Amino acid sequence: MMKSLGSLVSIFLLSMIISVSAQTYLITETCNASTYNKLCVSTLELGPQKFELTPKGLSLVVINSVKAKATSIVKDIGNIIALIPMVEEPLSQCFEFYNEVVNDYIPKGVEALENDDPKTAIEIISKTAVGAYKCEKILISTGEKFADLLKGWKWIGGSGKNVYRLLVIALEILSKLV
Repeated sequence: MMKSLGSLVSIFLLSMIISVSAQTYLITETCNASTYNKLCVSTLELGPQKFELTPKGLSLVVINSVKAKATSIVKDIGNIIALIPMVEEPLSQCFEFYNEVVNDYIPKGVEALENDDPKTAIEIISKTAVGAYKCEKILISTGEKFADLLKGWKWIGGSGKNVYRLLVIALEILSKLV
């Protein structure tokens, strides 16, 4: 009885080691080809384990990370506008854009992936990346222009930059599906 229990534990541990090694290899292989290697690795390593270790699954991890960051940006911009109404004009465009990312673009991109339509997913994520790049610049310039009023706010520009970079990573992974 003890020998068979020991054998089962050994087999279980060996399968866990092989699984972790395969995951690490796939993440390393995927991220070595990425423009933003470190962000790619950290996102995929910390991403939810519910997704398959395939380009599609890795894409979904990154896309869900974009959604989480965009949701946070929407909340933060809303709070800043409520506190400092004079920044509403320059930030309203990005507020609306990130709302669309969360409520429209990301759900449609995920739906396209789930329906095995990577070309449509790439089109949606590409459009989102263009908008994210524009908003990154708006957020950074607004932070600089209103620096006295927005002390400690510059990190939102950094969040915008990470959204753009994550979208680039998602596109790099998605390109393996077409």
